[in-house]
Amino acid sequence: MASSSSHIVLRTHDEVYLVGNVNNQIVGSKLPSIKQLLSVLFYNLRHVKLNLRESAILVYKEIVLFLQKPRIQVRDEQHCNLKLEKLYQNLRELQKSAKRASEKNTINVSGFKEKLNNLLDVSHSNALSVMKIEEDKKFLLMQKEKGRPGCMLGTDRNLAKKENRAYVNLQKTEKRRKRAKIEIEQLDHTVQIDFNTDNNSTEEEVDIEEDIIPSPPSSSCSKKQRGSRDFMTPKLLAALDKCKLSDRDAVHIIISIADALSNDVSKLIINRSTIQRDRIRFRENKTIELQKKFNLLEKESIVLH
Repeated sequence: MASSSSHIVLRTHDEVYLVGNVNNQIVGSKLPSIKQLLSVLFYNLRHVKLNLRESAILVYKEIVLFLQKPRIQVRDEQHCNLKLEKLYQNLRELQKSAKRASEKNTINVSGFKEKLNNLLDVSHSNALSVMKIEEDKKFLLMQKEKGRPGCMLGTDRNLAKKENRAYVNLQKTEKRRKRAKIEIEQLDHTVQIDFNTDNNSTEEEVDIEEDIIPSPPSSSCSKKQRGSRDFMTPKLLAALDKCKLSDRDAVHIIISIADALSNDVSKLIINRSTIQRDRIRFRENKTIELQKKFNLLEKESIVLH
């Protein structure tokens, strides 16, 4: 019968030898320790059912996200994966020889336990020279010491979130600019085709962003001229809204109709921004007009369907 001083260790599927429970992500205010990385690695192996290389790749992505907070440059993926795989193999060897009571095995287990809470240094070799903030440099140097003294402040985490939001917004802005540029190029190409149908020697383009419509090139000059004739009427603007046409589609249709009616398109003010302003002005005036008519109604109560 076992004495009262003996302990019974129960191992579950979520526990790893010398590491403890597995986790699906790295948390905390310090840089990731060896124990944390192995915990996530075994979670990917056991729960996500990935092989060792695929699990190491996911852990590397976690490391990159975590080290972005204090703006620490990370080594390449291959280098980090080799370190993680080496740790995994070392742990598996210790686990296989766990029942051996030899002095060498005891020393190896004790040495592995001591470094579990230390940092797995995957920072780039020139990370300190690249970092500009002195506090971040000191933080990295302290985290490389035994036990990883120090931690990230709330200001560091907030700054990391702010920088991430700024990066996401910049990416969205770049996508919008590229999409607008493609639409403008497609519109210019379409307008050129429409004009060249009647005269192959004439090349005219529509400037979308400015109130400029180029005049047909002649032998003397080919400079763009600004249209001066404003032909937009409330009835035309109402028709555009009724047909639910976008400002760019309206430019296509109006230019084609004007050209079909043998009008000099270069003298007309036709561009997306002008049409957009006219439509906004028309809606505002129409709203004011309706509000005035509504105020003149002598009704005690009104039911709106």
